Amino acid sequence: MNGAQRTRAMVVISLSLLVITGATAYQLRNLIGHAPPIRSGPGQAPYAIGLVWDCPPGWPVKAYRGGVYYPTYHPAAPSYDVRPDRCFQSIDEANHAGFRLASPPSGGTLLAGVYLMPTGKRLQDECLGAASLLRYSVPCPTVLPEPGGEDLCPLARCVTGSTFSMTVAYAVGGGNATAAATHYAHFFLTGAPVTSEVGTILSACDHPAGAPPVLGHQAAWGICFRGGDQIASLAWSSAGNLFEIQTREQTPTAKVVIEYFASRLAEVVAPGR
Repeated sequence: MNGAQRTRAMVVISLSLLVITGATAYQLRNLIGHAPPIRSGPGQAPYAIGLVWDCPPGWPVKAYRGGVYYPTYHPAAPSYDVRPDRCFQSIDEANHAGFRLASPPSGGTLLAGVYLMPTGKRLQDECLGAASLLRYSVPCPTVLPEPGGEDLCPLARCVTGSTFSMTVAYAVGGGNATAAATHYAHFFLTGAPVTSEVGTILSACDHPAGAPPVLGHQAAWGICFRGGDQIASLAWSSAGNLFEIQTREQTPTAKVVIEYFASRLAEVVAPGR
């Protein structure tokens, strides 16, 4: 190979290396989430991990370019391959930055910042099993707050002697910017024959405040003291049984969520009754 040929060969090799290097760099930029710059503003920017996006620790509320934000407990938040616009410590921060709370998915309801989603056949079957054991009709949820689940009422937890009981948790947004973005509240659905020990405890509470009917039965709110705790109680009776939804959360949000939950209960009749 003469000098001219060697020169041409070196040029070809150099150009090839440039092409390979450029392609490799392009691939690497894709792998580390290279994208157009994210606008500056309140909150923090998200970061890329390979081909997915996340928010920094302590900034869990994700806001997107469509102008909406998703709390961590949203029933159908965007997947991790969708890049957030900004990250916030709390829903209050996201609201103040001009974003709005994301709507629930189809079939869901948003009440006072709490998402409620329809239940399925599994929970209805578990309620039917409870009614069969108890030999009286039980109120069964047709909606549940998020986080919900279809294993809410396995019989080992839902039936104790002659008592029907169910614990429901729901997530609500945090307060100021330094607070945790989420905390969980609870309420308890209980039923028992009026003449039973649990029924006697339930009936000892006065319920002077009116409430919407539950399953066609007159219902009322009351404040009770049990075990040193003050609780709010929504109660009604049916066919010799007393039912109650109780909570330690005496807030407007709890009242709205519980009354909606109660309005969507379905009566599951014990077989043969």
